[in-house]
Amino acid sequence: QVAFYRFDESKVPDYYVLTSQVDIQDGQDIEAYPKTGGVNPVADLYIYNIETKKTIKVDTRDGKPADNDVVEFAPATKR
Repeated sequence: QVAFYRFDESKVPDYYVLTSQVDIQDGQDIEAYPKTGGVNPVADLYIYNIETKKTIKVDTRDGKPADNDVVEFAPATKR
């Protein structure tokens, strides 16, 4: 069996990074990047059985939706 995780970054805003700024042509890389107080990606855990070729999703949230209260981290505070 092989365990792996998957991130759902579909609700995380994109962050634009300029690359190769010292070259003649610079480039741009787009990454999903959660800033403080923003939406975080949701991680899911899966187990793939090599013999049966089946993948199961491990319930790491006790059946609850993914939110800050379930994922067990303190939300960012405003200053």
